[in-house]
Amino acid sequence: MPSTEVTFNRNEQLGSLLISLVVSAVMYGITSFQVYVFFKQDDDRPKDSKAMQGFVLFLWLLDTLQQAFVMQVTYWYLVTHFDDPSSLSHSTWGHTSQVFITAIMDILCQGFLIRRIWHRMSSSPSANRK
Repeated sequence: MPSTEVTFNRNEQLGSLLISLVVSAVMYGITSFQVYVFFKQDDDRPKDSKAMQGFVLFLWLLDTLQQAFVMQVTYWYLVTHFDDPSSLSHSTWGHTSQVFITAIMDILCQGFLIRRIWHRMSSSPSANRK
């Protein structure tokens, strides 16, 4: 029987992981700047409620935690198991945690958006017509 040898190309297998880390870090930086601007409001703009400030801070902390998980997964594959192609068939605790944190953030953000749309539609003049 002829044997087929499986080749491991790091560029194809792990290059996208490194690119994803860089893009994720840039997006995290943009998010952090937006949070800074949100809390550093001008005096002429009305302040948001404490609940809204807490919500923004909580989402930013979840985003920080997710970024840490992304870095842990990338480190695990690119440093700890650098020359071990079999490690690609294993999932780390960072993968599982990242999925869980992302789901929580998505539910919170979409719930907030639904709530805003609901309030806007119920307070619009056309909603009060019969």
